[in-house]
Amino acid sequence: MDTATAPASVGYENYIMPFKLTQQQAKLLALLMEVPVASAHVIQNRVKMSTEAKVAIHRLRNRMDEYGIKISAKRFYGFWLEPDQKAKVRELM
Repeated sequence: MDTATAPASVGYENYIMPFKLTQQQAKLLALLMEVPVASAHVIQNRVKMSTEAKVAIHRLRNRMDEYGIKISAKRFYGFWLEPDQKAKVRELM
């Protein structure tokens, strides 16, 4: 199985310490690791956050930039991590 495209089987708690994330940011990163693309609506429903999805992504992007990890986006489509970025996240864990 290709680890770059394999779904993450890691709970969000495992993302908190390596990347110094809040619980909400860790849940968001876990979602991005699991799905090919997450729309703002999917993020709001799956992560159950009070913050608007775009704001949460902005904050997560700022945190992940420190590690050289880029979150991609397309207006009216959603947010995602490219396979090489998912591999980088796994490598840094």
